[in-house]
Amino acid sequence: MDKVKPGQCEALTVYGSDKRVCVKDTKEKVDKATQTLAEIQSILQSNYSNLAPLTP
Repeated sequence: MDKVKPGQCEALTVYGSDKRVCVKDTKEKVDKATQTLAEIQSILQSNYSNLAPLTP
């Protein structure tokens, strides 16, 4: 993924398996395109804290 989206993908563990997720897009000129996974998780946890945990 680093060849396709250099510096835009982050590590994520899903049910014990290591994955990579690319949420940031530095080429797009749209709102929130440069948000990181941690920023998105923080926003979700603050707005939806009673729904479910974001980590298994």
